[in-house]
Amino acid sequence: MKTFFIKHHKKIDAYCMTAILYFTIVLIMIPVTSFIKNEGVRVAIVLIAPTIFSRKRYRVKINFYIHRVLRLEE
Repeated sequence: MKTFFIKHHKKIDAYCMTAILYFTIVLIMIPVTSFIKNEGVRVAIVLIAPTIFSRKRYRVKINFYIHRVLRLEE
C-alpha cells in the first residue's frame, strides 16, 4: 500500500488540492452570494464559480505552499 501512495503521489496531490480548492471556494461563495434572492441563480453561481477559479496554476501553487509549510518532500 505504501508503494502505491509513493508511486501515485503527484496524482493524489492533484485530486486533493482540486477538491480542497473547490470546496473552500464553495464555502466562501455561500455567504458572499447571500444577497441573491433567486435560489436557482444562487446555486448555479455557488457551484459553477469554483470550477472557473479551480485552475491548475492555483492548485500547483497551493500544493507547493502546503508542502513547504508541512515540510513534505516532493
